[in-house]
Amino acid sequence: MIRKTIFISLLAASALLAKAQENIYMFEYSMGFPTGDLRDYIDEPSFRGFNFGYRYMLDENRALGLDIGWQTFYEKKDYATYTDGTSSITGIQYRYTNAFTASLQIDQVFNEGSDIRPFIGLGAGTSYMRRTLDMGLYRLERDPWQFMLQPEAGVSLYTTNGNLVMLTFNYYWGFATKQLDAQSFLAVGLAYAFGD
Repeated sequence: MIRKTIFISLLAASALLAKAQENIYMFEYSMGFPTGDLRDYIDEPSFRGFNFGYRYMLDENRALGLDIGWQTFYEKKDYATYTDGTSSITGIQYRYTNAFTASLQIDQVFNEGSDIRPFIGLGAGTSYMRRTLDMGLYRLERDPWQFMLQPEAGVSLYTTNGNLVMLTFNYYWGFATKQLDAQSFLAVGLAYAFGD
């Protein structure tokens, strides 16, 4: 289901890109640091993340766009007795959370005309949080969709060929559902971007 959603979103973004001028396309490697309930579940940072971004520059200082990303968190817990509700199981736990995110973004860019341009932005969209716990023969899984807000900040460095190298900071803040508490994490990314 999530693969189809991402594929359809990429096709829709490609259709928009073909008609637009002043486009910026971003490919980003990201590192994730869990916060809140996600950190209670997995306390380890993630070095397995990737994002695709698109921005249409409305003018020199404002941009609208789309972000689609994936971040995987993992932690192995020691042999112990774990309690979930009224059940207790003893063993080694392998905990995973796969976070698939998609949001519409609006950005404000500063230092017009400079090679170094800081920016801030805000996005709203959805996150698909696939939480898995493996313990011996047992597997517990939850996979809700959550409404998500995505504030961001970063800095862009324009290279001599007109492309950009970007350092980004994004906070993914998913809202609680009946199936799972609010899931959130901070991501630090390094992106390469180019435009037409």
